[in-house]
Amino acid sequence: MLSWTDASNNESLQQGKAGWIHNPVSAYIVARDKKLVSADGINHHRSLAGPAGRHETDVPRSIGIWKFSKNVEPAKEWIRYLIGKREVYDEYIMSGSAFNLPAYTNLQDHPVLKTDPKFAALRGEGVQYHIYGWPAPPSDKVQLITNSFIVPNMFAKAVTGTPTKEAIGWAENEMKKIMAG
Repeated sequence: MLSWTDASNNESLQQGKAGWIHNPVSAYIVARDKKLVSADGINHHRSLAGPAGRHETDVPRSIGIWKFSKNVEPAKEWIRYLIGKREVYDEYIMSGSAFNLPAYTNLQDHPVLKTDPKFAALRGEGVQYHIYGWPAPPSDKVQLITNSFIVPNMFAKAVTGTPTKEAIGWAENEMKKIMAG
């Protein structure tokens, strides 16, 4: 289980071996498009809520150009083309069957959500999202904690023999090092 990925989640759901995953719509889109038997049983819903409410996150997606790019001007031209006209951007969103739909308030009723009845639960989904590290403001340090896989590594330590308190202490120290700069 320690080498499990999002792709593993998708495959296990598509093969009928999993009953629930916490992934984007891609697992369903692939099952539907490949006409897999499992597609009929796949649906979507909001993240679960607890006593403190529903706290969801999403991977922030944005369009940018790497500093080391050798094709800055063509990239800028493509971005201007993509977002310059609503109909072009809509076509981009439609081409991904809701996978390319950003969590922007003004896109929460986008026509792509009407292309498949199973996308109905996605309406309004991103409006309540929190950024990583919430309720703290977004920062490069919080992103570094996320990108360093400290929490998954803490769990890996705990399930492979490290005492739980020691695994938690390790994660806390790693995060403190990052926050100290």
